[in-house]
Amino acid sequence: MFFYEDLVKNVEKKEVNLDKEKYKFSLNFRTKIIKIGTGLPLILIGLYYMADIVNKKLSISAILGALIFYTGILIVQEVFTFRLIIDKKNDEIITKTFRFNISSIDSIELKKMVIPRTKKIEACLDIITVEKKQYIIPLVMNKKIEFCAILRELKREKFKIIKDDI
Repeated sequence: MFFYEDLVKNVEKKEVNLDKEKYKFSLNFRTKIIKIGTGLPLILIGLYYMADIVNKKLSISAILGALIFYTGILIVQEVFTFRLIIDKKNDEIITKTFRFNISSIDSIELKKMVIPRTKKIEACLDIITVEKKQYIIPLVMNKKIEFCAILRELKREKFKIIKDDI
C-alpha cells in the first residue's frame, strides 16, 4: 500500500501511452485476500448453522446460518466481479454499478477521503460530471497509478490533485 504522498508523486511522474482501446483493472491482491479471508469463514459458519435443515428442522439458527452464508457469498463474489474498465473507443468508464462518458466529466480530483460505505480513509478519485452527478472511485484496484495517469492524460485540464485534504 502506498502512502498518499507517494501515490501523488508517482501519479505526477507516471508517463503513459494511450495506445490501447480498453484498459481493465481489478482488485489489488491485499483487498482480495481480506475479502476472501472474511467471506470464506462466514460461508463455513453459515453452513455449520444450516445443518439443522438437513434434519428437516427449520430453526432460528438455521435461518441465521442462511443469512450468514448469504453474506459470505456476497463478499467472496465481490472479489471475482470487481472490474473497472476505461474504454477509449466508446469514451466510457464502466464498473459494475455505474457507466458514464469520459467526455461528460466536469472535474476529477485525486484526494484522500472517507469512503461512504466502509468509513475508511482511502485515496479516491472524486469525479463530477456535467450533469452534476458525483462518482467516487476508491483506489483499491491493481495498477492504481496507471489508472490515475490514464485519466490525467485523457482529461488533463480537468484533473486536479488535492495534496492535504484530511
